[in-house]
Amino acid sequence: MANLKRVLWHLLGGTRGGPQRIRIVALLRDRPYNTNQLAELLGADYKTVQHHLRVLRENRIASPTGDGYGAVYLLTKDMEESLSDFDVIAATEHCLRVEPAEAVAWLQRWTYDLLSSRLAGTIRYHVGETGTLARLAAVPEPADLAGFLRRLAGARGMSEHPLNARLFFEDLLFRYRDLVAAR
Repeated sequence: MANLKRVLWHLLGGTRGGPQRIRIVALLRDRPYNTNQLAELLGADYKTVQHHLRVLRENRIASPTGDGYGAVYLLTKDMEESLSDFDVIAATEHCLRVEPAEAVAWLQRWTYDLLSSRLAGTIRYHVGETGTLARLAAVPEPADLAGFLRRLAGARGMSEHPLNARLFFEDLLFRYRDLVAAR
């Protein structure tokens, strides 16, 4: 899987077409689509979507079933096994369009709500996400959540440095993924 992780970073995070490919993979994650359906959903040119699908196919991310115009694309088994890496990359790419300090502040509030949900069953900031927070809070130990909150507090200063943004977000999101991953 390490090779696919590198391929994902290259195709999704290292190229101009990355944001569009992220959207395609996100759609294919939910259900199969043909090229025309994807073009309509993305509001993109058919040939552009066809190009992105070719790139994804050549790199073991998506594969067609059927031939020609009606071919339906699915994520490959390797890609399905790498969806947690995809989530981190997609979130990192999204975060790079947000001020890093703003993203850290949001993650601090989210983690605070995870810890509060775990310890007291209350939520302060994301009241509309009670179910999600309760489900996620059941996985990590409270001490691990508190440690992550301390790391976030220290990360505020680092998030201000413009050269650190991509590495900073990647590290932060991988640590968050590990924190809430099922044991």
